[in-house]
Amino acid sequence: MSVTNRKRFKKCGWFLFTELYNNEELFERTVEELYPDECHKKISEIKKWLASSTNERSIFPEYTE
Repeated sequence: MSVTNRKRFKKCGWFLFTELYNNEELFERTVEELYPDECHKKISEIKKWLASSTNERSIFPEYTE
């Protein structure tokens, strides 16, 4: 992965983490509108990914191994 891609990857993770932390209800409603049949699965996958890819595991302890 190039440096540019790593930076984009980190920015995406930062954005998702920030939105879940600051605007969880709005974020979840938006995901529900985008994926009405799979919204809970999508949110769970995002939280798992964030817990495994950031140092902020304490925010989502139920998703850490």
